[in-house]
Amino acid sequence: MVHTRNGSSYSVQPDVPGQGRGKTRTRSAKSSSRKTHLEDARAAPHSPRSVPTSFDVNSEPELIEVLKDHVLEIINNTNQFATHLAKSDSERKKLKNEIIANVEQIHKNYEPHIPRHSSPLNEEKHSFEGSLTPFLGGNPICAKDIPKLEEWPTFSGEAECNHIELIRTINMLQDNFHIPDEIIVGKLHPLFTITAKKWYYKMRLDHGKQDWPWWKCEIITKWANNSWRCKIENAFESSIFNSEKDKPLTWFLKKKDRLSALHPDMSYSIINIKILRKCGGELEHAIKCRGVEHC
Repeated sequence: MVHTRNGSSYSVQPDVPGQGRGKTRTRSAKSSSRKTHLEDARAAPHSPRSVPTSFDVNSEPELIEVLKDHVLEIINNTNQFATHLAKSDSERKKLKNEIIANVEQIHKNYEPHIPRHSSPLNEEKHSFEGSLTPFLGGNPICAKDIPKLEEWPTFSGEAECNHIELIRTINMLQDNFHIPDEIIVGKLHPLFTITAKKWYYKMRLDHGKQDWPWWKCEIITKWANNSWRCKIENAFESSIFNSEKDKPLTWFLKKKDRLSALHPDMSYSIINIKILRKCGGELEHAIKCRGVEHC
């Protein structure tokens, strides 16, 4: 028997006829125990041994076994981590699918709350004329023919009979074109100027939104009161035609407007007679002679 350097031994057998010389290598008890230990480590839960801090040449096999134990531990931990990672990824996908399903269900069952003062985004838009059609007796032509804002009379509140012109014109337009109160009231703000605009702001702030009959009554109360009537009557009586400084047409129309404002139902013949009396002696006589066949 021959001993080798690494601790194993083998025996040399004699030559047998028909067979060559051979060596039969046998492992020592130490090599056999190392193989058994490696198999047990793979089969059972691994508990690696600590690496020795110092070793000699004879402890090299033990160091190899320790390194193998650590390699097995790393492989085992890697496999466990891969298993947990795959399980976590599967749970994440499952949770994502549940969230998507819940969101879709919420959108399916959700009914948006739309305030009464707002309109849906997909609501069909109507033209200005179409929106007026129900108020105009189903006649869209009337809506198109409503005069533009610049054709309406303005109201400053400083002229003698400006409010009378405003009220009469708006009443006439409303009657001719069947204009609803909402449109008329909406035009008052740009129509009022100077003193009247300041008054309008205050009334609008104090009383809020009102219809046209209410505004008409307030205008009459403000500008057609007893003080105004007294002022217009005095102006009519005191104004005598002067051919040197008065233009006949301007003077006559001003007299006529004052009488019409004071007496809306007065006939034109009575208005002409009252104005004629303010023309003076010779002019009055000349006009009467022209209107009578025999002077």
